Amino acid sequence: MSKILIILTLGLLMILANTAWAAGRGQLEITVVDRQTGKPIACRMHLKNASGKPRKAKRAPFWHDHFVFPGKISLDLPTGNYTFDLERGPEYVTRSGHFRIDPFADDTKQIDLARFVDMAADGWYSGDLLAEIQVMLPKDLSDADRQLLDEIGRRYPENPRDKLQW
Repeated sequence: MSKILIILTLGLLMILANTAWAAGRGQLEITVVDRQTGKPIACRMHLKNASGKPRKAKRAPFWHDHFVFPGKISLDLPTGNYTFDLERGPEYVTRSGHFRIDPFADDTKQIDLARFVDMAADGWYSGDLLAEIQVMLPKDLSDADRQLLDEIGRRYPENPRDKLQW
């Protein structure tokens, strides 16, 4: 009888501990869309808590003070106030805002980003078409590097800059 009472007590304590932990947290699912098309777009988010400390998102690449996601992300955060900035490069206007996570919050929000300029529609495309390789001294090259450069030289014997018309 005492073993059953101990097991029930431990089970009740685990349930209460889980509930207490969850009470201090909430969830917010964010979808970022292009304002014109309504389609989800990848973006970078700078998310900070009330004291200004950057927050990470689970399963999202994080660097310094921001993370990136492919258009939809679920944030599991402690209760409190948060501020954010959403960015998608120079063609889009940065979107700033704030939200509050209450205990047991489970909310979804859609945020649209407006295009500042549509460079592709004007015939512009991103890219670095004239990238030059920095030449290393032969003593700095490994055998694998030498083999790779030899193979590139065999496949592309002409210098592409020779064909450019200015």
